Amino acid sequence: MNIIEEKIEKVLNYKLLGKELAIFVVYLLVYVYFIVFLEYTILKHDAFRSYAWDLGIFNQSLWTTLKEGRFFYHTLELFLNQSGSFFAVHFSPVLFLMLPIYALYPKPETLLTLQTIILALGAFPLYLLAKEKF
Repeated sequence: MNIIEEKIEKVLNYKLLGKELAIFVVYLLVYVYFIVFLEYTILKHDAFRSYAWDLGIFNQSLWTTLKEGRFFYHTLELFLNQSGSFFAVHFSPVLFLMLPIYALYPKPETLLTLQTIILALGAFPLYLLAKEKF
């Protein structure tokens, strides 16, 4: 190992409160990403810059399941799918996991928040893969 690799190794193995410095950096970046992009997506939605084709389909599908008793029904693609069921076009069992969270606050902002959380949490498996590989 040369001197640069040794210094990098020393920094990466630095302990802070008994944990590696790198994991603290990952937590910090996940938090910053979540705050910045949640604010951005909510502001974009409030400025009427979110689009019905994705957000609208999921919002209406969850809404009709909760409020109208129709199984993930949406009207945006009735010309393609006469039944109106989201599951007639896409198999997405993850919607069942989202339904209780959406039931607490049935708004498009809930879906945008879930999207941002899921994207931010993707940093942890990437960190673990990078740690294992390098």
